[in-house]
Amino acid sequence: MTNTGISEEVALYKMIMLPNENDFEDTLIEEFGWVKDEFCVWIRHSMLDDFIQYFIREFGYCGLDDGGVDVKLQYEYVVINLCKLLGDVDIELVFPKEKYRH
Repeated sequence: MTNTGISEEVALYKMIMLPNENDFEDTLIEEFGWVKDEFCVWIRHSMLDDFIQYFIREFGYCGLDDGGVDVKLQYEYVVINLCKLLGDVDIELVFPKEKYRH
């Protein structure tokens, strides 16, 4: 269960697809999908702090307080493997590998 009382899988879906229910155009994540066995999200540098604050509000500090996670720094994006960050969340239940390959 997340800090806001919804299941972690629902919170994951909401974070990626609809982080702001009042503004459907407002997104935290530019791209997402499975790269081999990693579920990656591409976040613009300018949105990184917003993503981190949203993540902490929903999921707490899991994955961030224990040394953090490695990220890939690209020209326009920071790429984060959510499998390492979310550990126990069944990401494939929400975003099946066959449908969400990047």
